[in-house]
Amino acid sequence: VEEGSGQCSPCSEGKFWTLVPADSSHAGVMASGSTEVSKCEACAMGSYQDDLGTTQCKVCPLGQQTQSVGSISVQDCLCPEGTFLPDALTQGCQPCPEGMKCAIGSDMRNYHGSNITGGTGQYPKLRPRFWSTAEEPLSVYQCLNANVCPGLDPGVCGLGTTSLVCASCPEEWYLSGDSCKQCNAVEISKILFPIMPALLVLPGIAVFYTVSRTPVHRWSNPKPGLIVCASLVLVHFQIQGLLWTFNLFFPPSLGQTWGEFSKLVDGLAVLRPRCAGVTTFQDTYYMNVLVPLVVIMCFLSVFGFSRLFNLMTAGCRGRSSILMLPFVHVMDADYLFSCCGALMETFFVAIAKISMSLFHCYEHPNKKSSLFISPDILCDSSERQALIIVAIAAILLYIVGGGVCIVYALFMAPRRFESGGFQKRWRFLLAKYRPDVHWWSAVLLTRALLLSLAAIVFSDGQDQLLYVIILMAVYGFSVHSSKPWRHNLSNTFDVVMSVALIAAAAAMFRFSANPVDEEAQINVDDLVTSFTQATNFIPMAIAGCLGLSMVWAHFHPEIQEKRDAKLAEDLERASIALANFSDGKSDLRKHLAILSEIDKEALSQALHILLSESQIRLFNLRKMLGLEVHEVASVATIQELALSKSTSGDSGLPKAGLEEKMRMQVAPAVLDFGMKGANDGLMAVHLEEAQEGLRGGPSPNFVRVLTSSSSASGGGGGRGGGRLQPKSVPTRMNG
Repeated sequence: VEEGSGQCSPCSEGKFWTLVPADSSHAGVMASGSTEVSKCEACAMGSYQDDLGTTQCKVCPLGQQTQSVGSISVQDCLCPEGTFLPDALTQGCQPCPEGMKCAIGSDMRNYHGSNITGGTGQYPKLRPRFWSTAEEPLSVYQCLNANVCPGLDPGVCGLGTTSLVCASCPEEWYLSGDSCKQCNAVEISKILFPIMPALLVLPGIAVFYTVSRTPVHRWSNPKPGLIVCASLVLVHFQIQGLLWTFNLFFPPSLGQTWGEFSKLVDGLAVLRPRCAGVTTFQDTYYMNVLVPLVVIMCFLSVFGFSRLFNLMTAGCRGRSSILMLPFVHVMDADYLFSCCGALMETFFVAIAKISMSLFHCYEHPNKKSSLFISPDILCDSSERQALIIVAIAAILLYIVGGGVCIVYALFMAPRRFESGGFQKRWRFLLAKYRPDVHWWSAVLLTRALLLSLAAIVFSDGQDQLLYVIILMAVYGFSVHSSKPWRHNLSNTFDVVMSVALIAAAAAMFRFSANPVDEEAQINVDDLVTSFTQATNFIPMAIAGCLGLSMVWAHFHPEIQEKRDAKLAEDLERASIALANFSDGKSDLRKHLAILSEIDKEALSQALHILLSESQIRLFNLRKMLGLEVHEVASVATIQELALSKSTSGDSGLPKAGLEEKMRMQVAPAVLDFGMKGANDGLMAVHLEEAQEGLRGGPSPNFVRVLTSSSSASGGGGGRGGGRLQPKSVPTRMNG
C-alpha cells in the first residue's frame, strides 16, 4: 500500500514493500482474518530499485553509495568523497591517491572521456604542489613549489616550467624562485658567466691577500674582528639556505626572501650558467663540484703571476712608486695559502652540501624518489648512478682530505706556533680564536658537516628540524661557555645567530605537514605541544644537574683543594715570569698584544682581584709589623733609601724574619720581594706599575716601599714599636 492510498497497488521505483501491523485505516484492503498489511518503504542509502512492486532494494555495486534514500537507478550509485572508481570496474571504489582530491562520484572513466550515462563527471584531481603525467595520472609526484605545480589536471605545470615535476625551464630560460625567467642579452653573451668571474677572480684574490696579511701581534686588532664577523654572516646565511632544503611545505611567499639564501649552497646558480649553455644536469653538477679546485688553481695562478712580475721588474725593486708596488712586492706563499684556506673554511657548509647532494633524495607519493637539487632526476636513474663516483671523490677530497689537514695543523700548532711560517700559513685556523681554544675550527667544520647530513639522514621534516635545534643548542651553549673567538663581538654575534637559527627552526614546525592533510596537521600540533612543554622542563633539568655537581663537590672537598693547589702553583710560576718584566728585562706590552680581548679582560679582572686582596693584606701586614710607607720616584731611590737605613743602624726585624712574614701574608703573584741591605728588610710592591703595564699604558715610577719604622714612630723599632704613618701615594687602581 502506497502512503496515503486506500487500495493495494505495486510499490513504485525506488521503493520496496514489507508487512506492517494493520490499523483501522486499512480495513478496506485487509484480507479476512489478517492482522498485517503490506507497505511501501523507500530504499535506504547505498541501494536503489528500478522495478515496480519488489520486496527488496538492489545494493549499489563496487562499494558505491547513493546520495539520498529512494534512488531509482544504478546511475545514482557513486563513489563517496575521498574515493574514486578506477578504470577496472571490478576493483570497486578505491581510496584517493596521496596528493589528489576526489569529489563525490569521481570516476577515472570521466578523465579518459568515456561516454558514461549519469554520474557527476568528476575524476581525481591533483592538489597544489603535486604533479603527475597525463599518461599515468594516478602516479603522483611531489613538487618543491606550489606555484610551479598548481594541481588540478595531470601534466599541467605553472609559470613556464616543464619536464618531470615541473623542475626545468625551456632553453634560454632559468628558474628564479618559483618561476622561469627569460635570459637577457648580457647573460646569453656569457659576460656574466664565465667572462666576468674569470676577469675578477684574480684581482679579487690579490685584494683579499692584501687585506688578510695581519701579523701575529695584530690578531686582536679590530680589523681581523670585522673580517671574522663578515665570515660568520656568510656561514649563517648558508645554514639558512640548508633549512630551505628540508622536507617542509613552505608557503610561496617565503621563496622571495628565505629561499634566496639557498643560492649560497647551490654553487654557481646565481651567475646564471644555464643562460651560458650549461643546461644538462651532468654539466651543472660537474661545474659546481669542481669550483673548489678551480679556486685553488686561481690562487696558484696569482702566485705564479706574482713571481713572474718579480722577475720582469727585478731592476725596479728600489722604486717607491705605489704604482709599482703590485709588481715589485714579493708575495708570501704562506699568507696566500692562509687566504685560500679561509675561503674554503667560510664556504665549507656549501662545499659539504654540494659534495653530498647526490645522496639527498626525497620520496614521492608513488614511492619513487627524486634528487632534491634536480627533482626531474630520479634517484634510481642512470644519470645519477653515473655521477656517484664523482660525488664520492669530492667527499674524500674536500671533506675527508681537508679535515685531515686541519686536524694535523691544529695538533701541531702548540709545538710549531713560534715558527713564523707556521703562523702565517695557518693563520686562518689560529688567528680567530683564543690560544687555549685554538682548535675551534675543528668544531665549526664538524658542525657544518653534521648540518649538511640532516637532510640525508632524516627524511621527515619534523625530524630534520629537531635535529637542527638540538645541534645548534649544543653549539650555542659551547660558544657561550668557551668564548672561543678572540673578539667579544664575535662571541656575542655567534651566540645570537645560534639563537636565531633555533628560533627559525622552531617556527618552521608549522610547515612540516601538508596543509591539506588534516591528520598530519594534528600530528604537528601534538609535536609542537610536546616541544613547548619540554622547553619548560629543560631549565629545571639543567638546574638539577648543576645542583648535583655542587652536592658532589660539598661531600668531596679534596676536589676544590686540588684546584686551589694547582692555582697557587700557577700563580707562583706567573710571579716568576713577571719578575722579568718588573726588572725591565722585557717589554710586557709586546707580549700582551697577541692576547685576545677575552684574555685581556679576564687578566684584568684577575689582576683586580689580586690587587684588591693584596691591599687588604698589606694594610694588615703594615699594621702588624709597624711599617711605614715611603713614596719614591724610582728603584734607584729605593736602593738609596735602603743603604741609608742600613748605615744609620735603624733596623727593624731581621731580614729573614721580615721576609718570611711577608711571604706568608702577601700574594706572591703580585708582590716582588727584594731584600736590600745587610741588616734591613725592604719590600717593593709594584702595584700600580703592574696594573698599568697590563693595561698597556705608560709605566709609572711610583713604587710603595715598606721599611721598619722605629725612627718614625719615635722609639722601639720593633714589631709594635710604632704606628703606621702612610703618605699620600698616587694610584690608578680600580676599587
